[in-house]
Amino acid sequence: MKSCFGFQLYICHKLTIYIKCNLQPWHGKLAQADKEGRLVYIQNLDIRFGASEIVELIREALQLSCTAKPINHPTYDDPNNGKAYVVFNSRNIADEAVMKINSGLVVGGRPLYCSKGLLKVPKPASGALVGHLTISNQKMNPRQREEQKKAVSTSHCSQPNTIEYDLALDWMLVREKQAMKFSILHKVNAASYVLSVLAWVL
Repeated sequence: MKSCFGFQLYICHKLTIYIKCNLQPWHGKLAQADKEGRLVYIQNLDIRFGASEIVELIREALQLSCTAKPINHPTYDDPNNGKAYVVFNSRNIADEAVMKINSGLVVGGRPLYCSKGLLKVPKPASGALVGHLTISNQKMNPRQREEQKKAVSTSHCSQPNTIEYDLALDWMLVREKQAMKFSILHKVNAASYVLSVLAWVL
């Protein structure tokens, strides 16, 4: 009876560990996967795709297993451009997925494109007020330091709390999308040209 009870405790302990590991917050999983080179950022997905559909798509199209999380970016982003973070089991598998997707994977008439890692979004310096610059107090006399305490310098650069910042981020995404599409188009045109030359020669 004791051994049976001990076995039950062992199973409960293992189950608790398994649940804790699998209930890790997504942002933690993404950060860890990014650090290990297992995270892929996919764009131009069908916006109706949920996590299960993306996992199924990767399994059927690439013969790879993964976990996925659809994401939404700023309000001013293209509403028809579905995006997701996909976590693979290893860095090599993630590299393989990126190569296959960017070589011209088309799903439902939509060419997919991707990149490794988290989307880099600049963050303000910790402890600094958004929209203000810190003024160095080196080589200041006491009077200047006193005046510094009473005044701050307003920045004219776009900050995370402005529409300009969202629009700039949106523009970066559009430029990345355009560059990827042109790259795929050039590869397809080059392949078509080679095939036409071979057909003419043969």
